[in-house]
Amino acid sequence: MDKDIQLKWKMPEKPECFFGREKELENLNKLYNSDEFEFAVIYRQRRDGKTAIINEFTKDKPTISFTGVETSN
Repeated sequence: MDKDIQLKWKMPEKPECFFGREKELENLNKLYNSDEFEFAVIYRQRRDGKTAIINEFTKDKPTISFTGVETSN
């Protein structure tokens, strides 16, 4: 490989798009914009991006969040 060739590409610091979850975001926005009381349960296996989709959905909305932590005696 020629030593004078350098790659100038690097990963963006913050992605501008949220890939692969457009349908989930669309469904959450339908619930959010409904005139009825709505309640969404987000249930997936662990390490599957539940917090990421919640953060993406709420990034431009007023939000109060609570986190539960499981403990044992």
